[in-house]
Amino acid sequence: MAKIWGKNSKFSLSGTDISAYITEISGLPVTRDLADTTTLGDGGWTHRPGLEKTSFTIIGFYDDTATTGPEAVLSAAVVATSAVAWIFGPEGSTATMPKFSGTCWIDSVEYPVRIGDQVGFRATGRVEGTTTIGTY
Repeated sequence: MAKIWGKNSKFSLSGTDISAYITEISGLPVTRDLADTTTLGDGGWTHRPGLEKTSFTIIGFYDDTATTGPEAVLSAAVVATSAVAWIFGPEGSTATMPKFSGTCWIDSVEYPVRIGDQVGFRATGRVEGTTTIGTY
């Protein structure tokens, strides 16, 4: 198995690539519920898969560039009245590389400030429905 550098990862929200501002992505591509089906006499835990229930966090550097910076993209997404599109490419966005996508609700946006550090952002989202797994 090849080891892949995270520096080539891609993430877009609402059709805008904000990868250049992101320092961390967690929670993607998929999480789902597992119901406990263990009964008396079983030798170990058993489970039944349930619904996808994916939420994610993106962290990075604040930038107020009109329409394309994370401040503009995230501020619009957090007040959107319909789920917004997202695309995640953990290896980049070159043809044949893995691509995870779907729609989501951004439920939290923060701009943490600390003396001696650059202003950042932290946003959390919840995937609406299921994640589409494919390639670029």
